[in-house]
Amino acid sequence: MKPRIYCLLLLLLFAHSLSYAQGNSQSQAVLKEDIKTYLSQVADHAVIYSGKIEDPYYLNPTNHPYFETDDFSIGTLSYNNITYTDVMLRFDMYRGNILVKHSQVPFGIELNREKVDWAIFNGYKIIDLKKTDWKNAPDSRFLILLHDGIYPIAQRPTLFLENRIDNSMLEYYFSFKDHYYICVNGICYHLKNKRSLLNLFPDKKRELDQYAKQMKINFRRDPKMAYVELIKHYEKLSR
Repeated sequence: MKPRIYCLLLLLLFAHSLSYAQGNSQSQAVLKEDIKTYLSQVADHAVIYSGKIEDPYYLNPTNHPYFETDDFSIGTLSYNNITYTDVMLRFDMYRGNILVKHSQVPFGIELNREKVDWAIFNGYKIIDLKKTDWKNAPDSRFLILLHDGIYPIAQRPTLFLENRIDNSMLEYYFSFKDHYYICVNGICYHLKNKRSLLNLFPDKKRELDQYAKQMKINFRRDPKMAYVELIKHYEKLSR
């Protein structure tokens, strides 16, 4: 419990009790017991709560930059090769940070990016490209793994903070531009459209194109679903 964040956590959790306990030996004993209980609860997870408190978005944008939801979600985290289960996680796609939150505090803690191996929450796995063996991978550290099959597909979310005038009021909002990648034989390729995917598999190019037309797969409207659906079909054809 030496990291500085714990001093702040304890102050926030027990500020009222600390003021009340001053000069009251019985209350001080109760307070010490409360702190002891709290420390025992987070002892196994001490290292993941020792980071920097997340910075708020002061411009109050009209939408949020978090993956799937702005709430913290229960998930599993691999941090410095140690797995933590049932932890509250959130992915800030604009800043590229994965955040963790203890149930007894109102704010999130930024995890050390260098120590995050992967995280699973909201039904997806967030992976660190620097810890994969993908060649020619993009510079972004964290990607959202959409398909974890023979040919993994990942999404790189790119956000921009922009502004506009609405009813004579200046408002800020996040715009999104997603990029998609596939790993074929250890090499990472940027998927730009249906053709870029079909060209990677010339042995089944015609069959895949026919399947996409038959199933009315729309790469413009929902590229995430389209890439995954087509590569799953290719994996079936290749068995």
